[in-house]
This record gives sequence, C-alpha cells and structure tokens, in this order.
Amino acid sequence: GEDIAVDQLPSLVESCCVIATTPESSSDYRQLVAETESAFKEDTTVCTGHLSDYPGNGAGESAKYPHGSSLLYFAHRERDLSCLHPRPKVAPKAEPVVGVFSPEQLVDFVNSRCGTYRRLDGTLNAVGRKREELLAELYDVPETSEAGQPEQCERIGVPDVETFFNDYLSLSKPVIVEGALLNWTAMHKWSNDFFYRHFGARKVHVKLSPDGEFEGCEPDSKWEDGEKRRMPGHIRKQLDFPDLVVVRPATADVPFSAFMDHITSRSRPNKSHSKI
Repeated sequence: GEDIAVDQLPSLVESCCVIATTPESSSDYRQLVAETESAFKEDTTVCTGHLSDYPGNGAGESAKYPHGSSLLYFAHRERDLSCLHPRPKVAPKAEPVVGVFSPEQLVDFVNSRCGTYRRLDGTLNAVGRKREELLAELYDVPETSEAGQPEQCERIGVPDVETFFNDYLSLSKPVIVEGALLNWTAMHKWSNDFFYRHFGARKVHVKLSPDGEFEGCEPDSKWEDGEKRRMPGHIRKQLDFPDLVVVRPATADVPFSAFMDHITSRSRPNKSHSKI
C-alpha cells in the first residue's frame, strides 16, 4: 500500500476509513494488507496503506494511537450537517486491529467497521448481493404516468400481511389501503365528549399561528433586526437562500380542554385569534 504520513490522516478520514500498518509492523502484516487491497478496489470508502511515521517522529500531534501496534483502524469521520461552522481539527483516534491473522479475517474486520460487503476476491458477499437486489427492487415514483398525467397512488382493499410486505413494504412502494379503519375501536369510541371527559384537565403543548401557517420562509428584510444581524461569510456561502429566514410558530402549554375549544363549536375564534 501507499505510504501515509500521519499529518495526512485528518483529511483522509474525512472521505474514508483507513486500515494501515505502522513503522513497527513486520513484513507479514504489510503483506497481509497488500493481499487485502484488491478486495476493496471498488469501494472509495476504504483506504489501505502504511504509516510512514509516528507523531513523536516530527509529525506533530496529528493522530492518537498507541506504539507497539502493527495494524491500526481509523474510522471514517462523517460530515457534520448540524453546524455550518468549521469543525475543529481533531486528531484521528486509532483502534488497534487484534486477532486478525489472515486476509479473509481482515476483510471481515473491514466489512464490520466500514459498512462494506466484500469477499477477498472483491466480489460482493451474500449480504451485499441481497442488499443490491433489495435496492434494485425499490419502487421509484415516476414523475408522470404514460398518459402524461401525475402518477396516481394505488388504492387497494385491506391486504393480508404477506401481500403487504412483499408487494409494498419491502419495495418502499406507496399505497392507499381503503377500509383499514372500519373496525378500529377508536372510530366509535373517540369523540369530542370522550376527550373532554378523559383528558380535558391535562396540559398539552400547542403551536400558535395567526394565519394557520406553522412553518415557512420569509425575507430577512421583514424582520426589524434584519439589517443589524451580520451572517459570517463562511456560513452565508453555504446557504442556498441566505436572504430568507425560517419562521416558526409561537408555543404555549394549555389545558387540553382549551385546545378542544379552539377546534370545536364550543368556542369559535374570530379572525383576531391565533390558530392552533
């Protein structure tokens, strides 16, 4: 495998998981990794190689791993979509690979850690082949029907479990099941009086909106402090619509009976009232 400098690891784990021998590895371990490389030639999420140095050899504190290990695994660092600020540089943490003495065992180890499904010869194992079959069979919603009209969702009567699983659930195919609620107890048990009687005193968390729209986008200029707020440039350039802001509803904790009053004829709110 190619030589990997320790300083390369932080950027390398951004795109793949890494299996690497160390400066202390014997030729047997290097041969072990070399014999495994071809198994993952089709997988861009797996990188193999040989660490050319240790942090103590002038490479800085770019990685954290114990001395004395012959084979190391560095996990792929998933992209964090929850924050638009640059992530702090964190030294990759290594897991010593132990109990692996053959190419087949190393392939199994990589599959278990990196989400791959390979055999030593590079072909898919049984799980991988089944996964490919399932993905190929998933239902793809067409944009239009053969007649050029929007595709209509299929409607069926209540199916048996096997039919529903095989023809719809396993394929992720949408379907409308008609008549499924006819024998549902709630259809005749649940009523406004039932809810008032059993749950009226309970506090519930509700969303409030003046116009019935509970979430949406508005121009940033509509907000009083829009001109005062300054978005950092590195965040702004990541946004598709930096001039829009997400508007969320107000919230309140109210008795369930008050919530019911809003949605029943007992109290019809006028246009000045907020909607729940």
